[in-house]
Amino acid sequence: LADAPIVRTSIHTGMGLDALKSALKQAAATVAEGPRMARQHGPFRMAIDRTFTVAGHGTVVTGSVSSGTCAVGDELIIEPGAIQVRVRGIQHHEQSVERVVRGQRAAINLVGVHHEEIHRGHELASPEHLRASRIITARLSLLPSLPYPLKSRDRVRVHVGTAELLASVKVLEGNELAAGTTGYVQLFLSQPAVTTWGQPFVLRSESPVLTLGGGCVLDPDAQRLRRPDALTLEQVRRLDSSNERERASASLFL
Repeated sequence: LADAPIVRTSIHTGMGLDALKSALKQAAATVAEGPRMARQHGPFRMAIDRTFTVAGHGTVVTGSVSSGTCAVGDELIIEPGAIQVRVRGIQHHEQSVERVVRGQRAAINLVGVHHEEIHRGHELASPEHLRASRIITARLSLLPSLPYPLKSRDRVRVHVGTAELLASVKVLEGNELAAGTTGYVQLFLSQPAVTTWGQPFVLRSESPVLTLGGGCVLDPDAQRLRRPDALTLEQVRRLDSSNERERASASLFL
């Protein structure tokens, strides 16, 4: 909020109230044109945090909608696993509704899957939106309080969406990443996971469990970079760009 406007007001004299209304309108307009609003109109996605069965209804999954809209009757996919399902019913705060949108909690009754096939960490999504992968290229920032650097081949815990996965790390520049620094890494997951570009994650040590830092996904379905040269590393940096064309060009190279 360093650049947020400060509006001085008084409820006694009415000073600044018109300026406050104007600032609120401007803030609302900025949000409406921002990337978060665009995700409301994108493909549906919900990380599943709980699954159970209800007598007479079948499988129910719960989670927070991170993208798009889901309506009764929609055909969706559960990943990893490419399990095809159909939405039988939806509840939002224990009230039956016809649809849910990004930012809302949802309990979704599904047809086509047994609840024992689903677990925390699975994701419910529009068909062809997500692809499961065991290799992720990412930007990682380590906490300055760490007593030791993170080295290639270290075992870690990756928390992404509602999933917690064991993984090994490969530091792409050198063999280690010092505490308090940021660098590019590849994460080799113990099992497939679904992520998207820019998705945040938290990294913790395997044992004892200690928070190491966090980062964001740059390539959710990456190829192993065995000995990245200067040109390859430059393409990884371009994956970190806010320019979509630059990222697309870099992904074709990698």
